[in-house]
Amino acid sequence: MGDTLQPDVFESSTVTAAKKHRCCECLADIQKGEQYQSVRGLWDGLWSTHRTCTTCADFRERVEAKHYIGPDEGPAFGYLREWCHDADIEWEGGTP
Repeated sequence: MGDTLQPDVFESSTVTAAKKHRCCECLADIQKGEQYQSVRGLWDGLWSTHRTCTTCADFRERVEAKHYIGPDEGPAFGYLREWCHDADIEWEGGTP
């Protein structure tokens, strides 16, 4: 997403945490048993997994829809808050 290459492989799903994880956007803990968005992809020959809490995943979807942002125009994973700040969009994602 944004300033990044499009992945050769991209998988996105909503899963239930089997153990504690950390949201890549707001850095809040995703507790065991909570649902979250798991994105796995192959970018420029390197596999990467990004876990996003439901609050931040929902916020990203709203921002993309409201501002007509395509997959190659939005923020890279882990940079949603910074991207919103730069675009003068009020942060409504999760909090750590």
